[in-house]
Amino acid sequence: MIVLVGGTSLLNSPDKGQANSSPEINIFLPGATSNPGALSSFGSSLGVKFTSAKWYSDWDNDFESGIARGFHSQGVIPELTWQPQIDGSGISYSDVTAGNYDNYINSFASSVRSLGFTIRITLAPEMNGDWAPWGVGNNGNTAEGFRSFWQYTVQKFRDNGTNNVDWVWSPNTHYWGETASYADLYPGDSYVDYTGIEGYNWGTSQSWSSWQSFSEVFGSSYNSLVNLTGKRILITEMASTELGGSKPQWIIDMFSALRGRFSRVQGFTWFNINKETDWRINSSQASLQAFARAAQGDLTPVSDDSQQKQQTNNLVGGNTQSEQNQNQSNENSQIIQSGPLAGTTTSPVSKNFIAPIKKVAGTSDNKYFSKLMGGLNWLNVSDYGLRSYLVSKDSKIIFKIALEILLILFILTLLFPLPKDSIKVKKSNFAYSYSVNVKDVPYLNSKSFKGIFALSRIFS
Repeated sequence: MIVLVGGTSLLNSPDKGQANSSPEINIFLPGATSNPGALSSFGSSLGVKFTSAKWYSDWDNDFESGIARGFHSQGVIPELTWQPQIDGSGISYSDVTAGNYDNYINSFASSVRSLGFTIRITLAPEMNGDWAPWGVGNNGNTAEGFRSFWQYTVQKFRDNGTNNVDWVWSPNTHYWGETASYADLYPGDSYVDYTGIEGYNWGTSQSWSSWQSFSEVFGSSYNSLVNLTGKRILITEMASTELGGSKPQWIIDMFSALRGRFSRVQGFTWFNINKETDWRINSSQASLQAFARAAQGDLTPVSDDSQQKQQTNNLVGGNTQSEQNQNQSNENSQIIQSGPLAGTTTSPVSKNFIAPIKKVAGTSDNKYFSKLMGGLNWLNVSDYGLRSYLVSKDSKIIFKIALEILLILFILTLLFPLPKDSIKVKKSNFAYSYSVNVKDVPYLNSKSFKGIFALSRIFS
């Protein structure tokens, strides 16, 4: 999701330094765009005052100054996610830098300038995810093109004298298959006021997901941002499901982590909506109460009895949620257009590829995980269909595919014996070891191996 930030004032740019001991609590609250008073009402139920409130806008919409002024009237910073798409189709970065959208950008910047107060804009967030229509890998967009697009847009605001914007650069959390690295996508400190991250604990709400703590969701990405720049950090979109664990305890642990290890995080924006799952803070009374007391600094762990009751409630309600997810998956399934699985049906690409892989390999730091990812990269597994297939099925499919491929390779070696000079024998005190130079074996090159993979799918 996207946040719009107007022209930057570098004099006030939040560079190095510690974030607040009490992080900003920010919110995306559906309905607040038409009823700004809902921000105060919901904040009162939590005993907090929100620092900023988010809304979303695409590039076929003019700047909605009424929403910004409504949020400002409630004493919160307007936080816009500005998504470069029109009717759901992503915009090409090169079209923007070629000047094709100059009139639109200039008009947008002028409207922001007329506000007379500062807003935050997250431009083209999650650009490292191929699910984002504007992301790298779609419409010919590249990481270099993204940097140019970002710099061009920010400069247009500056040229219009629009200096009341804090620009927030916010990729998705790291995941298997991300289309570009943070370093390749970062447009430079002079064009960014805050860095951001967007991520979720999907729990068991999806077939491909598993429960993750706050630190597991954000830890690796936070480290990358800290090593990339001295800018302070905003988590521009986040939430947790109830399914698969204790959401109340997850919330307590989140506030504890933000006051400890994640000290550079200045604030977070909770995505408060019942969408793919019930992300809302008030998805249960226990979660609402946990958030309210943690926001006041009470980080006492949730009692075992409360956690057991919460998990039981989640389990009881989980069947209905699972059925809903299955129906949604069937409705949104897509036909693979290319690759070894062309013509088959797959679920939409998820935001977090890492979960099913972690179930197989244990952790992304695990040597087996690294070998698995290296093998997939060697096979050039990058097309949409194949990635979708790998993450939409049970994680055991990966082992099944590996065994099928090994079987086919064994049959091939029987039909087409290896050249003698390609086999090297080494004797030790206890046994003989054999090695083969894969360059000497025609059916072990990457193109042939893709054919073997396709054959394995036919056999199964």
